[in-house]
Formats: sequence, structure tokens, C-alpha cells
Amino acid sequence: YVRYLDGVGVIAPIDMESFSDVDAASFEMIPGMYASVNKENQRCVSFRATGKLGTFLRHSNSRIRLDPADDVPLFFADATFCEAPGLADPQAITFRSINYPDSVIHLRDVSELWIDVVPERMITEFAEASTFYRTTALAEPKQ
Repeated sequence: YVRYLDGVGVIAPIDMESFSDVDAASFEMIPGMYASVNKENQRCVSFRATGKLGTFLRHSNSRIRLDPADDVPLFFADATFCEAPGLADPQAITFRSINYPDSVIHLRDVSELWIDVVPERMITEFAEASTFYRTTALAEPKQ
């Protein structure tokens, strides 16, 4: 599952008996926070952590992090990703950065989530490491 650990985005197994594990792997996909996303008729989203109110996955220095919302356009852009057919499986999803459209959320070093530029010649490993499958949140959003 995608989750946060020590403030950064990772892919890691989840202990379904652990409230903190389930909480760290639960995100609500909301409409993209960056104001201009509707211009391109794309489906763009932001990932709000359900267990940490007011925090979102975003990229900073190319690393996917969990940070508290900041009311500045750069934060909104860094926390907005547009859905595209999966690079390895068109039935899945690849998430493109709204402010770096040549970059996608990508798994590096077995478990770390970053945004990386899509190579001109697609490499199977890159495509697979940039393709995600949607599932229901493990925990409900806190009100």
C-alpha cells in the first residue's frame, strides 16, 4: 500500500491489526487543489490523509512527502496529480505532476515514492514502478 512513514511517501506492507498502519495508508482522493486544473479537462486529484487532518501528499525536491496544507499556489500545485492510463497497464493509473507534467509518481529503491521524469524510451521497470491500482481507503476520513 501507499502510506507515509516518518513524513515521506512509501510503498509498504500494512498490518491490518495495527490502527497506526491502517491510518498511515488511508487517503481520500479529492479534486485537485491547484486552481487551473480544469483548463485541460483532466481528472486531477489531491491525496488527503484521512488520519492526519489537514495533511496532503505532495512532492518537494522530487520526494513524495506528507505535509500540512499551506495556503500558497506552490503547495497546491505540488499536491495535485493528474490521472492518466497506467504506463504498464491501461486499466490502472499513473499520476502526473500538474506542475511538472513530464514527471510521474514513481517507486524508487524498492519502497520510496518520488516524482521522476518519464524516459523517452519507455523501460518496463519504470512503467511498472509508475502504475498504481485504486482501492478503497482502509480507514474512513475523520471529521
